[in-house]
Amino acid sequence: MIDASTKSLGQVIFLNSTNSSRAILASLAIGDPTLAIYAALGACTATFTAQSIIGLNQQSCSDGLLGYNGALIGCAMSVF
Repeated sequence: MIDASTKSLGQVIFLNSTNSSRAILASLAIGDPTLAIYAALGACTATFTAQSIIGLNQQSCSDGLLGYNGALIGCAMSVF
């Protein structure tokens, strides 16, 4: 689940690599640590909900396609 949540952060700008997602998270943390925490928390929560509670497509979850909206909502919650 951690790998899928990490990929979710990269899917925000259409990158499907764990390393690029970590770079995005690190750059968010440099700019605003609160923003990075909320984005990571949103991605983890959305991925967990899609995978465990709702039981959506496993391949979509592992590609990070079901958690990027949570990352965006986390960023919005940090700002507002």
